[in-house]
Amino acid sequence: EDVYIVTLSRSLVEPFLTFSSRRDLRQEAWKAWTSRGELDPSRDNLSIGRDILRLRQKQAKMHGYSTFAEYQCADRMAKTPENVMDLLENVWERAKVCADKERMELEEYAKNIGEDVEGGIKP
Repeated sequence: EDVYIVTLSRSLVEPFLTFSSRRDLRQEAWKAWTSRGELDPSRDNLSIGRDILRLRQKQAKMHGYSTFAEYQCADRMAKTPENVMDLLENVWERAKVCADKERMELEEYAKNIGEDVEGGIKP
């Protein structure tokens, strides 16, 4: 019997989740994939994150900006953090509509092939 290993690398796990006929293995891979960033006390890097935020704020002030977001956007196409948020919110609303349509189509397909989709689609 052939043995395969699926790591949590996106390039391996996504095709596996898409094409595997083994629902039990898809569920195992999905749980591992979605919990890969869960906080473990041995990997607590919250203080590092705080230091990065503090240093970014200091860098922005040194360059004459009130926030790091303003500093980061100044020489980019968006120009301001507000423009970035406007774009993201516009795209997000459209993406939700497409994702809901795709979910409904997948649920319909799953029902047609005899899968139980009570409570929504699961891995």
